[in-house]
Amino acid sequence: MMNRFVSTIQITLVSAVLLGVESAQAHEGTTGIVKDRMDRFKASKESVKQIKKALKTKDWSRIQKEANDLQQWASEMSNFFPEGSNGKPSEAKDNIWSDWEGFLRSVESYQEGTEKLVQASNNKSLEATATAFKATLKSCKSCHNDFKAD
Repeated sequence: MMNRFVSTIQITLVSAVLLGVESAQAHEGTTGIVKDRMDRFKASKESVKQIKKALKTKDWSRIQKEANDLQQWASEMSNFFPEGSNGKPSEAKDNIWSDWEGFLRSVESYQEGTEKLVQASNNKSLEATATAFKATLKSCKSCHNDFKAD
């Protein structure tokens, strides 16, 4: 089961890297809150990458640090989407603001996932941490599907 989980994570990360190259070019010249949130999402991608590596070696210190960073971002994320912060170069769909409650539910799902990830990593349970990590990634994907333009 762990090998299949690791393979899924590897495919997800390769896709994210490939999309990140395109995104980096599209984000040139971005300023203000849009740049701030893009930077925070970029940092969260790096945390995901670090957790993936750390799961293989059971580096609990790294997993816990990155899980806490993700949890911190989850608690602040909605503040980085003030009304009027859409439009190019932002990749946020307009429905974030027209369905604000739906967006907040997605953020809450991410928060719950990161809380479970922090708790599992603090308990140093590889299985529980891997499960919580997978659930956190699933909440990311779901929110991106609903609220991020391609």
